[in-house]
Amino acid sequence: MRVFINHCHVYPEGLCQEWWAKEGTIPNLKKCMEKLGIEKAVVFALLKGTPSFTSIDANEWLLKKIQKENNLHPFTTIVPTEKDAAKKLRKYIAKGFVGAKLHPEVQRFQINDPAAEDFYTAAEELRIPLLFHTGVHGWYLKKYRPILLDEVAQNHPNLSIIIEHVGGYAFFYETLAVLQNNKNCYAGIAQTRRKDIPWYLPLERLNILIEMVGAERIIYGADFPWNNCEGIRTDIEAINNLDIPSEKKEKILGGNLARLIKKNG
Repeated sequence: MRVFINHCHVYPEGLCQEWWAKEGTIPNLKKCMEKLGIEKAVVFALLKGTPSFTSIDANEWLLKKIQKENNLHPFTTIVPTEKDAAKKLRKYIAKGFVGAKLHPEVQRFQINDPAAEDFYTAAEELRIPLLFHTGVHGWYLKKYRPILLDEVAQNHPNLSIIIEHVGGYAFFYETLAVLQNNKNCYAGIAQTRRKDIPWYLPLERLNILIEMVGAERIIYGADFPWNNCEGIRTDIEAINNLDIPSEKKEKILGGNLARLIKKNG
């Protein structure tokens, strides 16, 4: 089976002494992919606010680092409410990025802020997927709860939206409502197997997604390096052990993601 994983954070080697910066390098990701037989991965560098790396554009750094890596596909990281966000998005997509990762809590923007409309319109016109981090993560819940994505999806019906972590444990059913209401939304199941983090997704909830949303709209994400190589192995094994046809497993483990990215080709 060809596996194409979503949601891999990568950082410059020597960025800082934090464990995630040391582990989350491109060489380490490639070693993990080779070890597990993973064919391709989506990568992004969300470096905004990192004190030791504020003077360098994370998107430009990433593009330079992976220009010879045919199996690593970059998502840009832009704050969608910034004045020139739509212009930046068009620039980076033209340079080779194939989607965008948005983290409302870290980037400090409200999901349905009118100031983000130009960005969402540009993404819809470019036919690229937007990946939104969801789930309890500090800051004001009213600014990033999953239900706000219903408004974005309704206003932009041709925009593919990946709701990462499916709202986490606390907002799962709110996310389920958004998924059922909007066929352009996808359930991102990154880092959902660990019980010690807010993104935990019990097996019965994964089965609910398969039954009520469909395997055609579920996308596996690794959340590397926050999820280490052994954790990713466990995730993939869990999906392969699901009592569903092999073609549905293949869709979850990369087929759906490849289809969304290909739309931009």
